Amino acid sequence: MSVQVIMHMRKPSPVTAETIGAIAPDPQDTRRVMRWFAEQGFDVGEFVGNSFSIAAPRTQFQKVFGRASVPAKGARPGGFPVDRLDPSIRTLVDSIAQTEPPDFGPPGGYA
Repeated sequence: MSVQVIMHMRKPSPVTAETIGAIAPDPQDTRRVMRWFAEQGFDVGEFVGNSFSIAAPRTQFQKVFGRASVPAKGARPGGFPVDRLDPSIRTLVDSIAQTEPPDFGPPGGYA
């Protein structure tokens, strides 16, 4: 199972080419959060934009988050609870969410 860890931006501001460097998550904070997930037994992906992926068997998600899946489709959104994270990193993480697979429309032949 794989989910995205979305980091808090440093300042609420419109994202533009000029402001991205100033509002992007702090690199040191990001490394600390990524290290924490690795220490908990997750495979940690590359940091891109404001997020990175974590992957592990469902049993590992159950151990860390108290449940093994995100809410079912159509349920209240929110992903996994950040309040289960260590207090030293909790305020650095905005959310932990499973991304929806792409919807390419109905199956069939495309000529």
